[in-house]
Amino acid sequence: MKPISSRGRARFYSDRVPWNPTPRRLELGGGGATTLYTHRDEAGVSWWSDGYAIFRGDAPEGLRRAYRAAGRSVDVPHDPILLPYYASLAHGTRLGAPIAGYEVFIESPPDVVPVAVFAFSDGPEMHLDARYLAHAEAQYPGCTFWRIARSICTVRDAHGSTLLGVIEARKLPLRRVHGAAS
Repeated sequence: MKPISSRGRARFYSDRVPWNPTPRRLELGGGGATTLYTHRDEAGVSWWSDGYAIFRGDAPEGLRRAYRAAGRSVDVPHDPILLPYYASLAHGTRLGAPIAGYEVFIESPPDVVPVAVFAFSDGPEMHLDARYLAHAEAQYPGCTFWRIARSICTVRDAHGSTLLGVIEARKLPLRRVHGAAS
């Protein structure tokens, strides 16, 4: 592994390997998040966010406990102004199965981020935190994933009609590191 420094946080990227679905759970500070936000939309539906993803419903209780135990903020009201916009967008490109995966090791604060890589014939790859994908699949059985922009993935129900979440794609390293990015 070779380091890449980003805002003073050294990152190491594992080798890229064929995708292997592995059970994952959301953890404290995923991707550097420090706050759990809440929102109730116009229809009265609850949403939560850690700043990198937005999901319908309540944040998992284990995640909420971990944030509290670490002295982090929980249930901070936040109005994700783009939520209605994401809900109104055309579906975009439906994601199939990831083609590869790798891990990002962040030194400070320590974190290991599993990343799923999706390929497209009409554009660059999309790299998503695999923990958010696993959460969506566990929370919303049969959900589907859609690329609506180079850096945004929406989570929708099996029919693609109801927005269940939004996941921000990971920023790619500035250069290729042991096959982790392209």
